[in-house]
Amino acid sequence: MNQRTRELWRKIVHILIGTGCLRVAYLIYDRYGAARLELVAAVILGVLVLADILIADYGWNLPLYHQFQREHEEHGLHTATLALLSSIIAFKLFALPVALAAVGMLIYGDAAAAIAGLYARSGRKKRTLPRVAAMFIVSALLGWLILGGIGLAMAVAATLAECMVNKIDDAVTIPLFAGLAGHVLLLYFL
Repeated sequence: MNQRTRELWRKIVHILIGTGCLRVAYLIYDRYGAARLELVAAVILGVLVLADILIADYGWNLPLYHQFQREHEEHGLHTATLALLSSIIAFKLFALPVALAAVGMLIYGDAAAAIAGLYARSGRKKRTLPRVAAMFIVSALLGWLILGGIGLAMAVAATLAECMVNKIDDAVTIPLFAGLAGHVLLLYFL
């Protein structure tokens, strides 16, 4: 499988798992409450960190991880682990609609940016017009649907977090900066 196809499948899996996690989280929350959802999230986070340890410290090739991991993930935390951790933080710190929009921007906006980047002439560079446009458009639509104008401001923050940060995984920066922007606007301007 060539690099472009592999990355496309990685983003498709990213969207499917992200959507599935949001759906399952809603079902657990609705049926069993916040405490049970937090317990489930903590257990899953523990499993993901254990998997990262087995890969980074002991060289294990775990199914699914091995097929989709990037080179830098072989030596530290995987993007999935960071995404879950930043999502947990977003849901603990921010109002529910803000957290939903911020995590949605990570799931859908980041995937749209990566897919647009795959088919742009410049390859994997983060600061290309197709990447930035895809990230902003998808995040703005999602943000507008959930929070109206505040969602648009969140989309700007998410887009900047995706395209301007290179050394820190955007699975951390997107939901936290978008969530912070939404949270501040909700608290101080409404």
